[in-house]
Amino acid sequence: MRTSREHAGPRDPLQRLVEAGADRDELCMRLAFVKTAAELETYFKNERSGPNRKRRMKRRRAEQALLTRFPGRVRDFGKSIAKYLSEPEFDPRRLLPRPEKRATLTERIEQISENQVAIPALVSEWLKLPRILMGFAKYFEMCLASRKSGQTQPNRSDWLLRREALMLADYVRQATGEPHYPEVADLVNRQFHGACSHRVVTAEDLRKLSDRNPNLRLPPAKPF
Repeated sequence: MRTSREHAGPRDPLQRLVEAGADRDELCMRLAFVKTAAELETYFKNERSGPNRKRRMKRRRAEQALLTRFPGRVRDFGKSIAKYLSEPEFDPRRLLPRPEKRATLTERIEQISENQVAIPALVSEWLKLPRILMGFAKYFEMCLASRKSGQTQPNRSDWLLRREALMLADYVRQATGEPHYPEVADLVNRQFHGACSHRVVTAEDLRKLSDRNPNLRLPPAKPF
């Protein structure tokens, strides 16, 4: 005769991992990461395969081209401002009071008003604007260069999903002393189902993921 435990069916894999030594809250948090990664992968796949894919890709290429040209445009704008500031008609220093000119009592009263006090500070900022723009253009170019060359992960849409699944498996091994791949695979597949993903992972898949992808354990590359 079957016992009441057998009638109840197999134990929940989450409970088995908790009994083996894993922390329930930590497991739930890492499973939430897996589900979020699966949802993101599903979203980006739909974006690439939707009816307006060509239009979206064309727009993204145009946006990337504008982003790449942006530092040069800022630098050219700074040069143009410097050119105009060098012309007497647009030189803001003409707004500053001339020390050699004797001001009348009315003019001296006007100079200590709030607006007149602010003029020297404004002129100083305007004169520094070309140099500030040149520096910002260099900074932006450094960000773009770091964005292109500082990647430590392969260019795959499922990179985040695979990484989170591996981090979950690593935590279970560390907390329990055993890999428990079948239980982890069961829990991961539940997250896939909740994220409307058609992925299915097996215990063997997790073992291969852990053995063959040490690069997934590296921290993500910073944007700049």
